[in-house]
Amino acid sequence: MAIRYRRQLRQPQPPLEVHKRLQMNYGDDYGLHYKSEPGEGTHVTIKIRKVPDQPAG
Repeated sequence: MAIRYRRQLRQPQPPLEVHKRLQMNYGDDYGLHYKSEPGEGTHVTIKIRKVPDQPAG
């Protein structure tokens, strides 16, 4: 017997929206940071807070 299901695809989020959501969740020091050099390309850094490890249990 085959199981069929529909999967809804989420719409892609523009980078500015991702940046705003990261700042809302983690604060103004976090988010997307860009460094671009002509002829070199663009580097994107995503800065988020580390979540402490939780003990297994």
